[in-house]
Amino acid sequence: MSPPERYLIWSFEHRAWRGPGRVGYTTATHRAGMYTAEEANEICNEANRTSIEDFMVPAPSQSQIDRDNAADRGPSARIAAAFKHKDG
Repeated sequence: MSPPERYLIWSFEHRAWRGPGRVGYTTATHRAGMYTAEEANEICNEANRTSIEDFMVPAPSQSQIDRDNAADRGPSARIAAAFKHKDG
C-alpha cells in the first residue's frame, strides 16, 4: 500500500507556501508544510471563505525536495508555473 498523498498549500495573499504545522510561510518547497488531503482541504476552505487565497497542489517527490534543499532554492519551475495564471 502506498503512503497517502501529501499536499503543499500556496497562499496567493502571501505569495508563498504555508509552513509546517499551519504556521508561517516560505518560498522554498522543501521548507513548506506537507498536509494530507483532508488537512489541506480544511485549511483552504477556511482561507477561501470570501475569495480564493489558498490553493493546494500535490507535494513534489522526495527527490525533488532533496534537490531543492541542496540548491536552497524556492519553488520548482513545475509547481510555480501552475500559479502563473493567477499572478498575471
